[in-house]
Amino acid sequence: MSEPEGSVSVGRPLWRIGEVVGALAEEFPDLTVSKVRYLQSRGLITPVRTPGGTRVYSRAHVDTLRFILRSQRDDFLPLAIIAERINASVGQALPTVTGPMLLSAPDRRPLSKAELAEGSGLGIEVINECIEQGLIRGLDAGALTVCQAVAALMGYGLDPRHLRSVRLAVDREVALMEAVAATPKGGMGAEHGLDERDAITAAILRLHVALLVHSPPA
Repeated sequence: MSEPEGSVSVGRPLWRIGEVVGALAEEFPDLTVSKVRYLQSRGLITPVRTPGGTRVYSRAHVDTLRFILRSQRDDFLPLAIIAERINASVGQALPTVTGPMLLSAPDRRPLSKAELAEGSGLGIEVINECIEQGLIRGLDAGALTVCQAVAALMGYGLDPRHLRSVRLAVDREVALMEAVAATPKGGMGAEHGLDERDAITAAILRLHVALLVHSPPA
C-alpha cells in the first residue's frame, strides 16, 4: 500500500492521532482530533494499541478516514451508510467517491431526521421547518442533499422560509417537463441514449444555470 497522501511521517508504519490529522490537513483543513475520536466512537475506525496503551494508526486507517471524510463532503452520506460501504469492502479496495450525479436515479433509502441532521449539520428544528416549507417531501437519502444545500445557503443568511420560492419554481419546472414528456417528439436526447424525460431535464438544467450565470445584477 502506498504512503497516505500528505503524510508527515514518510517511512513510518504507524502514526499518532495528531500526525493523522496533519497528514490529511491539506484536503480537510477542518479535521480535528475530536472528529477522529468521534469516528472511533462510532466504530468506523479502530486503531491499534501499543504495549503502553497508546492508540496508533496504520496507513489503512488513514485511507479509511479519507474515504469517510470524502463520502461526507462529496456524497453527503450519513455515517450509517458510510459504515455499510466500508463493511462491504472488507478485503477489497474502498469504493471511489465521485459525488452526486444530477441525473442519477433518486435515492429513496429511508433516513431518520437524526441522520439528516448528522449528515448536513442542520438542527432538527431546521429540518422540521424544511418539511413545513415543502423543501423536504420524504425522509430519505435524497433529502440529505437538500439539507446540505440548505445548510450552505443558511451561511449566507437564507433560511427555509426564504427558499420556499425555489421549491415552487422547481414544481413549475417539473410540471413543464411532465407536460412535454407526455408527448414524445424524438428530440436530440435520443441520439445520446437518454430517454425523453432525462433529456428534457438535462436541457432545463442547462437553461437554468445559463440564466443564473448570465442574469444582469439587480
